[in-house]
Amino acid sequence: MDIRLLDAMPTDAEREAIDVVVGEADVASDRVARADRTRRHLLLPALRAAQLRVGWVSEGALGYAARRLSVPPADAYGVASFYALLALEERPADLTHVCT
Repeated sequence: MDIRLLDAMPTDAEREAIDVVVGEADVASDRVARADRTRRHLLLPALRAAQLRVGWVSEGALGYAARRLSVPPADAYGVASFYALLALEERPADLTHVCT
């Protein structure tokens, strides 16, 4: 994983899920407001919200969360890859086999 911000764009669903946790963006063009810089603790909840909405954490969602929270992308990737509950690639649907 590169340490620069990712170029991939998040989907609208990912963006909405992250904005619910982080709050609406108060931005001028692509600049993040200073108030967002002290909210690093919201990184894991934001990534979890994106996964719950879409099923996995894409590079676009990861980069968007890093930009919104002013967290280095390497740190965001470290958090996402450390927790087993976050999927960084699409997974097949869960199947449950019920024995009768």
